[in-house]
Amino acid sequence: MFSTRVFLVCLLIGVSLAEEESGAVNVLTEENFEEFIKKYDFVLVKFYAPWCGHCKAMAPAFEGAANSFKDSEDTRLAKVDATVQQSLAAKYEVRGYPTILFFKNGVPLQYTGPRDEQGIVSWVNTKKGPAVIDIDSEEALNDNRNQFVIVVGLFENKNEIFEKLAEENDNKIFATISNKDLLEKLDLVSKSGIAVITKTEVNVLPESEITSENIAARFIHGHSLSLINEFSETSAQQIFGGVIHEFLFVLGSKSNDNFEGIFEQCESVARENRGKLVLVYVSPESPGTERIYDFIGVPRDTQPTFRILNLSETPKKYKPAENQSVADFVLAYFENRAIRDLKTETLPADWKDGNIKYLVGSNFVSFISSNSGYVFVKFYAPWCGHCKQFAPVWEELASKFASNENIVFAKLDSTSNDLENVTVDSFPTLKLFKNGQEIETYSGDRSAADVEKFINKYINAANEEDQSIENEDDEKVHEEL
Repeated sequence: MFSTRVFLVCLLIGVSLAEEESGAVNVLTEENFEEFIKKYDFVLVKFYAPWCGHCKAMAPAFEGAANSFKDSEDTRLAKVDATVQQSLAAKYEVRGYPTILFFKNGVPLQYTGPRDEQGIVSWVNTKKGPAVIDIDSEEALNDNRNQFVIVVGLFENKNEIFEKLAEENDNKIFATISNKDLLEKLDLVSKSGIAVITKTEVNVLPESEITSENIAARFIHGHSLSLINEFSETSAQQIFGGVIHEFLFVLGSKSNDNFEGIFEQCESVARENRGKLVLVYVSPESPGTERIYDFIGVPRDTQPTFRILNLSETPKKYKPAENQSVADFVLAYFENRAIRDLKTETLPADWKDGNIKYLVGSNFVSFISSNSGYVFVKFYAPWCGHCKQFAPVWEELASKFASNENIVFAKLDSTSNDLENVTVDSFPTLKLFKNGQEIETYSGDRSAADVEKFINKYINAANEEDQSIENEDDEKVHEEL
């Protein structure tokens, strides 16, 4: 499955295809996995599917990174074909491709670093070292500052939240600074809490405000990013890969007369809400942004505008009211008063034709509510490789059950239609409805045989219920006679 939480990241990752890596990347199976993980202290493992475009796109970088460690005594990069080694995939809860885990002394940790060669190497080297380092010179500070965001713990005693975040960090350096002259130069003398140091800024979260891991993590992520983050292939992972899942989008061309005023409003609001939402600018002129404009539902030639996108669960989009300022819009959003932007396609004239009914936002509720039997719906994304692979199976099943009055097959493009009360957190998602109510989300293997077993469980129950009602009617008739 493909998680919608990382939807915007994956719009660009995996666009180009390359050959699967070999050579320095070790091939792991159910037979040699445990032995290999025990042999090396540090192993980065990619669980992949041979047909997955995202996996193929990453292959050259993964191979290059593996070459950097091929002579290491304690570090290796490896891969597992999750479609073949299914017990391993199940054990490590592989739900999408690629899933990358870093095993440190046998303990798995989610890989959250970049997907380029140098980024992978840097991430692994960072993870190999101690979770917290001491920076004792300006030279060491500048060397790290030029490559990473530095998160400094300013505590007299050990702070559990800081230590835990350090263990879980991705491509950031967690550190202490013992050099008092360096602390003075950074204006951190006598300050207590967590400092986030980038190339251009130093921001401090006071110790008194560090009341939870989430608060600290959001502060770190929000201040690791620039105030204005322009969307691109290289920035996508950094923008969308953190703990903040709420984004203020600015959409439109910088050459438009209205752009500067809206952009200044958004920048001011983003500064006030740093750590709560992230400001993302998406230029219509930049390559690879077509799908984002389509997903958000804003024409590329539109006047500059703004939207809020929440990716914490199912993507939810919000739009400003007419003539609403950015500040009022963001305030309304945080007070749960903002207007949901529910997109719908135009209903095609032939939507009922064939064995699979085509649903859109405007007819979804009425269709599943009015149908007396079960409605089995596939929620998909047109660009999703998993969906494309599953499409023939869905066609086959719809054809097989075409004459069964107890079930109707349907599909809905989740990138072009939004639903108020239906949660779709991966593609494809299969949901069974009856009388307008969601009955169950299918979570098994996507083979025709397994999905058919799932269908028959409900169809057989429905047939037994019908037979029971028919028998009761016969008994009543017999009594009357």
